[in-house]
Amino acid sequence: KTRKWQAVRHENYRVRVYGNAAVITYKSGSTMEYKGKVSTNLANTTDVYVKQNGVWRAVVHDVIPIAKQ
Repeated sequence: KTRKWQAVRHENYRVRVYGNAAVITYKSGSTMEYKGKVSTNLANTTDVYVKQNGVWRAVVHDVIPIAKQ
């Protein structure tokens, strides 16, 4: 059975550019259903891009779950 995404949201974006590299951090949240069970998850996400030949290319996508309290 496949996962059914019900909602995905991103917030608190922060963009830092270092020459030909850019680091984007944000908080992401998702709600999905899998095998009849609905779960909600939060994570801190980091994306890194490098500009090559005038084109920004994604080189890293890192997602670190935030523990539920």
